[in-house]
Amino acid sequence: MRRVFTRAVALFIVLVGISSNVFADGRITTAFRVTDLEIKSPHILGSAFYDLFWIDATDSINDEIYWNIREDSPKPDGYSDISILYHFKNGMLKANEGLCRHGSSWNTFCEPSEKADNYVSRVMRLTNDPFGMYDYVTSPQNISIDIIGVKVKAEYGQMIFSFDRETNSIQGKFFCFLSLAKAKEHRMPYWLSYVGDKTLDVVLRKSDLSEGLKGESGWWFHLDFVAKPVSYLNRASCINPIE
Repeated sequence: MRRVFTRAVALFIVLVGISSNVFADGRITTAFRVTDLEIKSPHILGSAFYDLFWIDATDSINDEIYWNIREDSPKPDGYSDISILYHFKNGMLKANEGLCRHGSSWNTFCEPSEKADNYVSRVMRLTNDPFGMYDYVTSPQNISIDIIGVKVKAEYGQMIFSFDRETNSIQGKFFCFLSLAKAKEHRMPYWLSYVGDKTLDVVLRKSDLSEGLKGESGWWFHLDFVAKPVSYLNRASCINPIE
């Protein structure tokens, strides 16, 4: 259950390559890896006792995400369970799932996974920040995401973020939209606790329903994140488009 829940949302986000410092062993710091990730909306509900009771499982899922970012389990292979890497090239942000070594170095040596889907978006200066604390924004993109083990097509995937030089980290928010119609088309695997064999429109909280940019009903996903630099295997040169 833990690994499924984490992968469900971890594929949404991590951020971003800012620096480019070459190491003597051939690695290059061109990527950031997520260190903290939290679902803010929508809330995810789970049922118990044959649907007689429903509970808000969002906090529990966020706890699972926290530990899976840091753990190598249940079958240890030397890599953290979840690692998503982002880096820049020619003004574009490219994201893909990565392999980061688990251990005393705390996942500081990473390489991209060739099996993972890539997310590519242009990075721009944010001129009208509604939160008053972010500097950059990515162009909106349709994106494939995993929601509790089910891959769906979400719309308007977009990130806003800033770079904190004091902590050498990136902090930001990620948003995307899943329509009610698409949520009804996808059913949870039967073996999942609390949400098994239920469609997405059932487990996503109804009070979080909103409208998309075209007026369609659905859910806006909102996640907060923090990401920190990792030493990235030098398979391709990366260019800093921001500084």
